[in-house]
Amino acid sequence: MRGCTGCEIADRCWAVRLCWRMARNPKTSCHYQGLTTKRFCQKDWPGPLANDGDPCRIVWTGRIRTYPEVFDAPFRAKQSQVIFVCPQGDLAHADEETVKTVFEVILEATQHQFVLLTKWPALLMRKLQTAYATVAAPSLWLGISLTSQETAEERVSALRELWPGNKIVSAEPLLGPLDLTKWLPKLAWVISASENNGTRGQVYTPDIRRDLRDQCFEASVPWWDKQCIGPTNRVEVGPRLDGVRHMGCPVAIKQILTASGKLPVDKGLARE
Repeated sequence: MRGCTGCEIADRCWAVRLCWRMARNPKTSCHYQGLTTKRFCQKDWPGPLANDGDPCRIVWTGRIRTYPEVFDAPFRAKQSQVIFVCPQGDLAHADEETVKTVFEVILEATQHQFVLLTKWPALLMRKLQTAYATVAAPSLWLGISLTSQETAEERVSALRELWPGNKIVSAEPLLGPLDLTKWLPKLAWVISASENNGTRGQVYTPDIRRDLRDQCFEASVPWWDKQCIGPTNRVEVGPRLDGVRHMGCPVAIKQILTASGKLPVDKGLARE
């Protein structure tokens, strides 16, 4: 379990599922999936070389591997942490036994707070329903990833119907206006961000951010504005909106992130 140096909302990434590497040395390649595999699981690089035999080339094949050897990683952490579960693969696509094992660890490792995002809440819940569908794990913040109003209509509704515990929405990258008003009373946290790409990232405008901020404030739901594209067409992490940084999160998560230094003490930070 490695530190989430590039993830603002968590201390650690629990990578139980990752893309399958196809080369031994990724240093000469800028392929995203290959490099993130190296980042999260440097000790275990299974799989053959690329088809052309070049040991310095990474070829993304779409194959995913589960890593049972890291299932117990949360138990080895000495301090309470916010743990991002399966950051480079959707747990909903894992086999039923893996999903249950991960959930059992979450239920036992109560000293931590876990963040788990999925694009397939119904599929994930089907794999849990035999034993855990009605269990509201207090330390698990289960959320859906979405990019538009259209995906919100399908995924947020499914999350509300199927998961009795803490519900979050991660709208990143957000590619247009988003109205969460009808779901906010049942949500515990909203996260939003722009695309990393300058052109697509420009869609996440200040007006869209203000609208989302106002929706969350009205419903008293914490809102974390992770990133946007700044005036110089570069990504700004923890950006200010009308002079204020919005890094709202639930109290249980805020306490841990503050203690670990992930959540800065800033006079310009909104107190949500």
